[in-house]
Amino acid sequence: MENVNGEAPSIREVGERVKQDLGALRGAAERERDQVLEQVRRLVDEHPLASVGAAFGAGYLLSGALFSRATMRLVRFGVRYYLGRYVREAFGAGLEQALSGEGSAGAGEGTRPPGF
Repeated sequence: MENVNGEAPSIREVGERVKQDLGALRGAAERERDQVLEQVRRLVDEHPLASVGAAFGAGYLLSGALFSRATMRLVRFGVRYYLGRYVREAFGAGLEQALSGEGSAGAGEGTRPPGF
């Protein structure tokens, strides 16, 4: 890094160069910030409920509540609910037919074991 005379630059010259570079960096950061804010505003305008949900979720995670007892209860409830729903959808029709006696043998012919 040499100045116009071919000599090593002075501290003052280096300071001026750093000042100019920091000014350019600040301007670029402000432009980028404005673009991001505009995108966020557009997203919030187009999807207000999803934006509120995302903000709530981010706040919940940042608050440290992710590993609380209440969260574990909610997760267990959700797993039970969706697992039960899946089982009912996957096996519901077959179980209903088996319990009602409408198996493949016809309308109740020989589908029940003796004693029932």
